[in-house]
Amino acid sequence: MGRAAKIVLVFSLLLSGADLARAYTLKSDEGKFSVEFPAAPEARIMRGVGSCESIRHEFRFLQGKRSWLAIYKDCKPPGMLADFGIPQALRDFSKGMAQVLHGEVRANDPIELGTVPGREFLVYIERTNLVVRGRVFVKGDRVYQVMYAGPAGTHEEPDIESFFASFRIMR
Repeated sequence: MGRAAKIVLVFSLLLSGADLARAYTLKSDEGKFSVEFPAAPEARIMRGVGSCESIRHEFRFLQGKRSWLAIYKDCKPPGMLADFGIPQALRDFSKGMAQVLHGEVRANDPIELGTVPGREFLVYIERTNLVVRGRVFVKGDRVYQVMYAGPAGTHEEPDIESFFASFRIMR
């Protein structure tokens, strides 16, 4: 390996190490999940937000026009999601998100996290040139949401990919 290649390698390792040093691992024992934020998120609790009666636990990190979120809530009454149909609830989630944001659904694809069903969606908001990329999962009565919002085109950057890839549901 040449001297220039070694310098590039060391520089790359230093940069990736710097990114790792800035990462913040959020592990919620109560929520039974973990995810890597760029830095420590703010936590807040809201009641009755969304399509089911619940207490919503939200973790948010803001950086300029960018926002990273991890949310969980337990829908009540128990069994409501199963009665409604989990596949339909997942499929319709992005439509509701687009309606609230006055945006357009650009993607809404089924995914899984282990055996937990989910959807990955992309909502584009033309008037602000922003994009919301998210994943929603349902495990029993619990709904998990992992989302990023930022300027159009930023939703596929490596740090955003890492954020989504880091999300884990614990037993």
